[in-house]
Amino acid sequence: ENNRTLIKPYELDLYVPSLNLAIEYDGLFWHNEKKVGREYHLNKTTMCESKGVRLLHVFEDEWRNRKETVKYFLKSIISPSTVSPIPDYKIVTLDKSTANTILFQNTILDYTIEDINYGIEINNEIVGVMCFKQVGQLKYELITNTHQTSYDIKLFETFLNDYNPKQVVAFADRRYYTKNQYCDLGFELDGEIPPDYYYLTKVSGGRFAEKIQKNQIENYERRKYSKIFDCGKYKFIWNKNK
Repeated sequence: ENNRTLIKPYELDLYVPSLNLAIEYDGLFWHNEKKVGREYHLNKTTMCESKGVRLLHVFEDEWRNRKETVKYFLKSIISPSTVSPIPDYKIVTLDKSTANTILFQNTILDYTIEDINYGIEINNEIVGVMCFKQVGQLKYELITNTHQTSYDIKLFETFLNDYNPKQVVAFADRRYYTKNQYCDLGFELDGEIPPDYYYLTKVSGGRFAEKIQKNQIENYERRKYSKIFDCGKYKFIWNKNK
C-alpha cells in the first residue's frame, strides 16, 4: 500500500513495513525538473534511510520497456538468496558479449563493460556476474555486478587473486544499492556524489543520460528539453593495505 505518514509530507507509492522496504514509481512527467527539484528523489531516499527503510526508485520508462528485468531485480531484493555457494560452483571468465547478455537480463542500470568479467557457474548456468576495468597502475574500477549476495565475495576474491590490485573503486547508484552491499566486500565509503540528470525526449518519452549525449547538450538546452534527476551515487574504495 501507499503511505503518507512515514516521511511527511511526502508520499511513498509502495511501502512494506515487514521488509522495511518502499518502492517509488517515478513517472517521467510528474517527476521531471519542472515538477520537482534536483534533490527531490535523494531527499525521499535519505528520509527513508533515517527511518531504517530502504527506498527503491523505478523510472517509468524502465518499467515500460524492461518490465520483466525490473520484476527480476525487485524480486532479488525482496526475496534474496540466503544459500551459501554450493560445493560444485565454479568461477569462469566471460567475454563481453556473454557478460552483457547476462547483465541485460538482471540489471536495469547503465553500465559499459570492458574485458575483465567473471561469472559464477552452477549446473552450466551463469548465476552471477562481476565486471571490472583498469583505471591506472594496479588500480581498477568495479563497474557493475548482478549483486547475487551469496556469490559476490567469491567473485571479488577471484579478481583480487588474479590481478593483485593496489586499489579498487566502485560507484553505487543510490536508487538501488546500499552501503552494506559494498562494505561487505571490504570497501569503505569515500564520499557521496550529488544527483545526476537525464534528458527527457519529447518523441519517445524516454531518458538520455547526459554523459552519453554530451554532443547534444547545446541542442537539448536550446530546444528546452526537460531533465529528470536520480538519487546520486556512493563512492567506495578498496585498498590493499586495509
